[in-house]
Amino acid sequence: MKIVIVGGGIAGLAAMQSLVKAGYQVNLIEKSPHLRAQGAGLMLGINAMKVLESLRLSDEVINSGQSLAAINIVDAAGVLIGKSDNAWMEVKTGYKTIGIDRGALHNLLSKGLVPGDIRLNATISSLVQRSKKVIITVNDGKNEEYDLLIAADGVHSSTRLLTGDTSQLRHSGYTCWRFVVDKPSLMESGQSYEYWGRGKRFGLVPIGGNRLYCFATVNASVANCHYKNIDVDEFKALFSGFDGTVTNLLKGLSDDVRLIHDDLNDQIALCMQQGRVVFLGDAAHAATPNMGQGAAMALEDAAVLSECLAVEKSIDDAVLAYERRRAPRVKTIRNRSYMIGKIAQWESPLACRLRNALLRMMPPNVLSKDLCDLLLKY
Repeated sequence: MKIVIVGGGIAGLAAMQSLVKAGYQVNLIEKSPHLRAQGAGLMLGINAMKVLESLRLSDEVINSGQSLAAINIVDAAGVLIGKSDNAWMEVKTGYKTIGIDRGALHNLLSKGLVPGDIRLNATISSLVQRSKKVIITVNDGKNEEYDLLIAADGVHSSTRLLTGDTSQLRHSGYTCWRFVVDKPSLMESGQSYEYWGRGKRFGLVPIGGNRLYCFATVNASVANCHYKNIDVDEFKALFSGFDGTVTNLLKGLSDDVRLIHDDLNDQIALCMQQGRVVFLGDAAHAATPNMGQGAAMALEDAAVLSECLAVEKSIDDAVLAYERRRAPRVKTIRNRSYMIGKIAQWESPLACRLRNALLRMMPPNVLSKDLCDLLLKY
């Protein structure tokens, strides 16, 4: 069986790792001149670590990142609202929650892959399915034939467009900045924090090596020109209303800090497969990042597709089985993430006070148990 993967991000590399280990002949096409991660940092939940364990990469991920004992949701003044007790989940499941630099994860996922099987600076200009084959034209003009094409080329998937899919993206109602800085010396390494203000949030995630991944969101219209071109001083002023930890961090930001700005969107209709073309990660089911499950869903996709190819009688049966297993799962995560984002971004003072009060009334470990049960269901 000849397989080609389009896209060298987390989904594509995880799929290649899994399929190569299963003995398949796999090539990967990546449009960039280098296999390089896009972004700053990320969080890997217990389900992500379960997949990485199956790829024999979990120990290296743990050593390259930072184990997070808890995710603390606090108000703008830093007072606790709710908590995900990751240490409790680790005792229950055996899997840690890890904060890690996106580039470090990317490097680990590409480890051991044969460079000759990865083509950089390459794109697909056409795609035709005929006689149970996928025929593609690469940008060098050559036609190539495969038994299966795996599209893992992100939220703005060009492969999806080539199949004729017109799935629309839904704007979240807010925009986001991400960056990485040195971790403040007084901040505990094993604790992650997400500050919920009024129409704004600020997140702090230790990622190992005394580094801190930060993200910030503010309610905004789609493609807001002002926020797109904001400078560091304006960014500092925009998020100056949070407690001393955030305030001090912002004061220390240098003018040359790399603020990565994006509007946050999810995909209204899933696009899991089109015949012998199967979609993974954001290309299939982009979700907002409010549950920290983007990388985990991509890793799960890769693992499930590999399982389906191993147990089903044909490629076509495997593709349909993959869709049956993954579609309900990713839809649940997408919908819950969207809802969490809407609630977290409330601006009304009364609504925010009510939200915070209700979350504080929840018994200990209710959030952790619910999340633990959900994440390990795949």
